[in-house]
Amino acid sequence: MLRKMMKSKRGISPLIATVLLIAFAVALGAVVMSWGKTYVAMDDTERVACNKAEVKIHEIQGPELSFSRAGNYVSFMIDNTGSIDITGIRIWVIGDKDTFTTNIEEEIKQGYPLRKKIDYNFGVYGNIKEVNIIPKISIEKEEIVCTKQAFKSSSLKEE
Repeated sequence: MLRKMMKSKRGISPLIATVLLIAFAVALGAVVMSWGKTYVAMDDTERVACNKAEVKIHEIQGPELSFSRAGNYVSFMIDNTGSIDITGIRIWVIGDKDTFTTNIEEEIKQGYPLRKKIDYNFGVYGNIKEVNIIPKISIEKEEIVCTKQAFKSSSLKEE
């Protein structure tokens, strides 16, 4: 009886198999396209938002960007000149021996300044060649570093 039942069973027809394969391919394609659209849309959103972020060195009697070998620090005052609030900044100091990077997680509202001193070891990193101040913004609770909006300066005064 069992053998008779096993022999009488057949597989699915080639037509149904083809329809199932096509349905699977279409479903998989829809998932991939949906994921790709979200990825590209977020990339555009980040680029547009980063274009609104801008920082500049504050100027009173010249640029407020200096360093102290005795105190082992770099001091600066920056202004948020963009049209979006900045959630933090990344400081990248390029020395003649090595580079130093640090993050400052402090919000800077539009039109407001920020004055900071950061520790810098001249023995490890060497004399300062360039300082890059890179704004960071937040979109939908995701932090984005806007490297193309970096303020770069190679003219620092010694205190």
